[in-house]
Amino acid sequence: MQLQNEFSQKILPINMYENHGSTDVSTHNSMLSEDSILELCENDDALAAEFLEHGTASTAQKSLITQTKNGTVFPLFYGAAAIGVGVEALISGIKQFLPANEPSPKGQLSGIVYKIEHDKTAGKIAHVRLYQGTVENRDTITMHRHGHDSFTEKVTQIRRATGQKQTDTGLAIGNEIAAIYGLSQAKVGDIVGEITQRRTFTQIATPLFSVQVFGPVGKETQLMQAISELSDEDPLMEYAWNYEERELVIRTMGKIQLEVLEFLMLERYGLKVEFSAPSVIYKETVTHEAHGHEAYTMPKPCWAILTLKVTPLPRGAGLQYKSETHVSVLQDRYQNHVKIATYEAAKQGRLGWELADMEFTLTDGNSHIYHTHPMDFFLATPIAVMRALENAGPQLLEPLVKLRLSAAEDLSGKIIGDIIKMRGEFDSPVIAGGKVEIEAIVPVATSMDYSIRFSSLTSGKGIIKSDFFGYQNCPMELGATAKRRGIDPLDRDKWILFKRGALS
Repeated sequence: MQLQNEFSQKILPINMYENHGSTDVSTHNSMLSEDSILELCENDDALAAEFLEHGTASTAQKSLITQTKNGTVFPLFYGAAAIGVGVEALISGIKQFLPANEPSPKGQLSGIVYKIEHDKTAGKIAHVRLYQGTVENRDTITMHRHGHDSFTEKVTQIRRATGQKQTDTGLAIGNEIAAIYGLSQAKVGDIVGEITQRRTFTQIATPLFSVQVFGPVGKETQLMQAISELSDEDPLMEYAWNYEERELVIRTMGKIQLEVLEFLMLERYGLKVEFSAPSVIYKETVTHEAHGHEAYTMPKPCWAILTLKVTPLPRGAGLQYKSETHVSVLQDRYQNHVKIATYEAAKQGRLGWELADMEFTLTDGNSHIYHTHPMDFFLATPIAVMRALENAGPQLLEPLVKLRLSAAEDLSGKIIGDIIKMRGEFDSPVIAGGKVEIEAIVPVATSMDYSIRFSSLTSGKGIIKSDFFGYQNCPMELGATAKRRGIDPLDRDKWILFKRGALS
């Protein structure tokens, strides 16, 4: 079976189909085959003993349900949703093989926000799947978001939906889903309560393109509000407003996401929007260790002195920060200011891109008992960051994707030629049954429209799969720098005037 060969031998057919390819296709229930029973026996010693000794498998169905729940086998239902065939069998299978969990009120509160809605009267509604614990009206709960500090929210109302009806319950417990009101900062993907070992952050995908959004003239406020609300609902859509250029830029996965966004903006908010051509999102790192120092002591009153060390890290390590400066040398609150300002400055480096795969270390600092203003380290830190980057040698990073290509064997030469033209690397092709399968790593910048080219080359019969692979070094002449947004901290005098409010 093709599905078993491509995905897993643990896929077990539950029903069969007849009249394949015609408009009267139908399905019927099927007894588990001997091959399927043998697959079940691999994880069920009792079933294996019964089958070997008596040639029967009376507990096979029970074993199938248990193993499905444990994720060791995967039931397969054939059907054709367009003509309503097999749908009832699938629904029955979901009920049978994925039984509802029992309520779990014990343990520390843990759940995840899986959907956000906005109501004109009630405000933001966070739909939460709770795994354990209990939450009630007026509770103050802790929220966690990947790459951000935790924050707290106060629950104002809890509702549970039953069909089209919603009931105000004031209570939600583990293994339930609930609509929770009052979580004004919530976004899809946020973890509610504690981060347990089983409930950790997972990156669904990585936005690889950025586009500028053009909306109706004079409706910038409505446009920003709409984009802000939609970004709460879509964890893969990030946005930024460039005040100096008055540009709204969003990060996106590709054309399909933009088409959905365009539709929602018009249907929900009555805003007709357009987008610029997508640009690849690069990142930047450093080539060697270096230091950046800043002494902001004039014009008084001010005093913020610090030294940051930047160290390159392996690919995929992200951006890290630590302090080697004792609180007796620089107070804890000022060290916290340095940390916050470092992460903020890291949003665009010397090449204009977000920083990655490096570590900043606060190695020294100094404040003044009289002259240090609460905002001084927020002003001084970006200067030290940029100096460290200059001294460490900026390195451009480009995003890569892994392509899995399957096509007719006689097209292998053309496909390999395309991969080479895209600056890609590939494993030895696998040829079997008149088909060739190739895995390749290619830059996003050179492969943006390759799915269209591949479809044309294979007359729509080929299969192409794409997964984000990571960021790797990119020669400057093959990549791109980004225009700096705002004032460069290394233009020190202008930066100080700006941060002190002397520039409009």
